[in-house]
Amino acid sequence: MGPLARNLVACLDALKEGDEPAGTTSHHSHEDGPDSPRLAYDHACLHMFVARRRDLTEEERRRQRGYAIEDLRSALLAEPDKVGAKEDPCFAELRTDPRFQELVRLPTAAETTTGTGTPANTDTPTNP
Repeated sequence: MGPLARNLVACLDALKEGDEPAGTTSHHSHEDGPDSPRLAYDHACLHMFVARRRDLTEEERRRQRGYAIEDLRSALLAEPDKVGAKEDPCFAELRTDPRFQELVRLPTAAETTTGTGTPANTDTPTNP
């Protein structure tokens, strides 16, 4: 419970104006990477909370959103995780970002049957 509790406190601190919360520096909040997919997801949420601060420059907002994308690359390992992130209000600002769209994209039936994660080639004629 420790990491989750620390992340929640950091999220609340991030919403305060004026004080500089942990994580708003120019480096990623966990340079060595999170310990688990869930912790990476929590970190992504934290970065999105920080990105909403009104006192940040647009450059810092973009950096925080980029950190969130990095964390989601580690967090979204299964289809239910992708569906959850797609619907999570924490990531509303990322929904138009092509990187986020790619992360939460679920494979189509054709991609699943080819086993490659890429669309099957439908241009090749089949023998009758």
